[in-house]
Amino acid sequence: MYKAGSWAKPEKVIVKVEVSEQGTNIRYIVTNLAEFKAKALYEKGYCARVCHGTQNKRA
Repeated sequence: MYKAGSWAKPEKVIVKVEVSEQGTNIRYIVTNLAEFKAKALYEKGYCARVCHGTQNKRA
């Protein structure tokens, strides 16, 4: 949980770090969806949204 000075309450922060030969890839998600586990929220929510947006750009 993290609370910025201007936020009314703390929010869940999910961090994914990948390190490969190409370099380091760090992703942050800040959410108020407390009922979801971090992995499910990242894979089913964030990744699905990003992949869907990428597919739309290719069309």
